[in-house]
Amino acid sequence: MGIADLPLFGIESMVKSMGLQEHYEYDLLFLEVDDALNGKGQEAFLDVRLNVLALFLVVEGEAELTIDYKAYHISQNNLLTLIPSHALRTLSQAANFRGYMIAVSKSFMDDYGWFPKKGGSMLSYMEIRKHPCELLTPQEAETVLSGMARIRQALAQTSHTFYKEMIQNTLMGLFLDLGHIFTLKKELTLSPALTRKENLLEQFFRLLFEHCKEQHGVDFYAGKMCISSQYLSVILKNLTGKPASKWIDDYLIKEAKVFLKAPDVTVQQVANQLCFSDQSTFGKFFKKHVGMSPLEYRRSR
Repeated sequence: MGIADLPLFGIESMVKSMGLQEHYEYDLLFLEVDDALNGKGQEAFLDVRLNVLALFLVVEGEAELTIDYKAYHISQNNLLTLIPSHALRTLSQAANFRGYMIAVSKSFMDDYGWFPKKGGSMLSYMEIRKHPCELLTPQEAETVLSGMARIRQALAQTSHTFYKEMIQNTLMGLFLDLGHIFTLKKELTLSPALTRKENLLEQFFRLLFEHCKEQHGVDFYAGKMCISSQYLSVILKNLTGKPASKWIDDYLIKEAKVFLKAPDVTVQQVANQLCFSDQSTFGKFFKKHVGMSPLEYRRSR
């Protein structure tokens, strides 16, 4: 498999690593998360950057995780709404932890205008980013669970003449229910407008998600945002505890680790994909941040 075809943390990688069957192409996936997943690629959720919209409803048990490095404790009736660019790290989960997830690719969302643009959308991008974890009432949780069950049923009807369209409409029904639930949530409808610094932070993360492989310098991102590099680093340091350069390095390391998991991809190919001048420069960068060379890291996996 060529390096350009390597799966990141989206539907294709989940389907292949876990042997999942309930999906429409690599655009939509239904996943039941329970103890049966152990040993079937569940480690993919330990420390990932998503490139899907994922809705996860906790049905039973508890878990500890971080979303964009903020800690969350989740339990029954918690709904996680994870958007592309969210960084997810699972810290621990109870033996009886169980839930249901719907994952939708960004391209599938874009095709039908469901993914947020600058003017906003039915599910406000930034409100969801600031509030990725919601505790639903039992009635709201039942509504979401029913919507997910309908999607699962739609996925099973592969011989339906209008299979794709039926899936799309069922998915839209779930989104409408979620839009209604979120609209009625006080903390969302009354949430204050973003500050200028929060707007700049969100703009930086969007740019980083899009350009992190080829653009390694703070100047590029600051220039795109029409602010100075120093000001950008101060904002990020104040809001996240890390300067811009550290965020860029961390994203590069995440990407490098993903590529290095593929045994038939050379270190030189990884260096090329991440736009380092040569393999040696990439190797020094990787060792500085990980404490071992790319080959040592691959062997350790």
